[in-house]
Amino acid sequence: MARRIDKKTLREMISNANVYGMYLTRDDLHEIGSRLGVYVTTRMRRDELLDAIYENADYEGLIRCLIDKAQSMVAQFEGTPWEEDYVPKLRSLIRTLEGSLKEETEELTRQDFLDLAKSLSFPKMVMRRVFQRVMNQEAVSSYDSRKTAEWIFDVVKGEGKLKDYIKALLEDDYAVEWLERRSPELLEKFRRYVAPEAAKEKKKSLHEEIKDKLVELGKLEGKVAIKEFKLPHSNFRYDVVWKRTERGGPTHAFQVQISGNLENALVSLKEIYDYGCENLFLIVGSDKDYRRAEALLKSSFHDTIAERTTLWRVEEFEEFYESEKKHHEIKKKLR
Repeated sequence: MARRIDKKTLREMISNANVYGMYLTRDDLHEIGSRLGVYVTTRMRRDELLDAIYENADYEGLIRCLIDKAQSMVAQFEGTPWEEDYVPKLRSLIRTLEGSLKEETEELTRQDFLDLAKSLSFPKMVMRRVFQRVMNQEAVSSYDSRKTAEWIFDVVKGEGKLKDYIKALLEDDYAVEWLERRSPELLEKFRRYVAPEAAKEKKKSLHEEIKDKLVELGKLEGKVAIKEFKLPHSNFRYDVVWKRTERGGPTHAFQVQISGNLENALVSLKEIYDYGCENLFLIVGSDKDYRRAEALLKSSFHDTIAERTTLWRVEEFEEFYESEKKHHEIKKKLR
C-alpha cells in the first residue's frame, strides 16, 4: 500500500515556502478541488479547502496535482534570481510526493493469523492443512486455535514462507468462502499482500464493470445512459446517469463507491436531486460501508434524499442485474 502523507504534514508542505519551496493560495486550492471533483465553494477558508480536498479527493489524484504545481513552479524559478533558493527545495518536495505514491508490501502480523483463526470454521484443521501443503510437515497439535495460529505464523515467517502460506490459503476454496462471509477485510489484506497490483486492478475493474452494467441496464430500459456525467456549474461527476431523451435532464443517478468517502458521494446525489433528478442510487463495496451510508441517510440526509436513495451492496446490485437481464430475455421471446 502507498505511504500516505497525513493531513498535518501535507498542510506544512504546501504552506512553508522556506522549507519546501511551495505556498499554495486559497485560489490554488479551489482550483485543485474543482479539478478533482470535490465540492468546494468560494466562501471556504484556505484550511477548510484543504480539509475538504484531503478528506474527499482521490489521494493519488491530489498528490499528482501537487506534483504538477511544484513542477510548474520549478519551471518558473529556473533562470531567475530565486532559482538557488527555491528549485532544490521544490525538487526535494516532488521526490517526497512521488514516494508517497509508490506501492509498499503490506506486512502481516501475528494478530492477522489470530483474526484468521477467529474467521474460519474448524480453524485448526484448515490452517494445519495449508501448513502441511506449504512446509511438507505436520503442524503442532493443540486444542487451542489461538496457539496453533501463533505457532504457524512464527514458523512460516521464520522460514521465509509467509507469502507462500498466504498464497496456498487463498487457493483453499473452503478458507476463502469463510473469509468472504466473516472477514472480507482480512481476505482483501491477504490478497494485497501476495499481489498488491492485482488487488488494486481488481478494485478498479470492479468499479468499471458495474458502470458498464448500469449503462447496459439503462439501454435495456430504453433510456439514454451516460458514464462520467457532469452537471453544468457543478464540481461533481456521476458514474452513470439515465435520461429519457438526449437533451433532457437526468432521471436516475448512480454513484459506485467501492471505497472512498461516502459522505461526499451522498452530497453529490443531493446536488443532482436539487437539479431535478429524483431516482438516486448508491452502490457500496462492503457491509461496513453499507451500514455507514445507511446511518448517514438516517441522520445528515434524513430530510433531503433518504427516501429517494436506493442503497445497494455490490452483491445485491449483481443479483438485480442478472434478474433484469433474464426478465428482458423472457420479454423478447414473448414478442
